[in-house]
Amino acid sequence: MEKAAREGVSQEEMVQETVQDETTQEKASRQPKSKRYYFLHEMVKQTTDKKKIREETTNLLLAGRDTTAGLLSNMLFELARRPEI
Repeated sequence: MEKAAREGVSQEEMVQETVQDETTQEKASRQPKSKRYYFLHEMVKQTTDKKKIREETTNLLLAGRDTTAGLLSNMLFELARRPEI
């Protein structure tokens, strides 16, 4: 993401480019480059719809961020209400 910020590339463009690369590579070779598990590789095996892959990937990334923000907000709220804990 630092690279995207430095070069003026939006995160959406970066995701689109990554999805495009993965779908192209998957078509060229049905075998993954490594034995490591990558969520994106599994998505490409299930569908070639680039919009669906982008939406699922973005949803996964945003869910982690939103969950953490919610947890911290609730924790700070409770600490403000009950400073003894």
